[in-house]
Amino acid sequence: QYVKDQLKAIEGVKVGTSEHSNILKDVMDHLRTHIREEEEVDFPQLESALGYEKSMKVAKSFARTKNFFLLGEL
Repeated sequence: QYVKDQLKAIEGVKVGTSEHSNILKDVMDHLRTHIREEEEVDFPQLESALGYEKSMKVAKSFARTKNFFLLGEL
């Protein structure tokens, strides 16, 4: 929700201003922290719970779904 709120706030800010840059930097910092936590904590725990084989199967399925939606946006 935080990122959504910040992106909504940035809509009303002129591009190139320090306020715009600060909001964008804040959003990126927040996302980097979130991604790092997923990669270092959440995903290893999930893989451990699923087992390696099931984890790889789920990852492949996710990649196919992601590609399907990305290609649909072209």
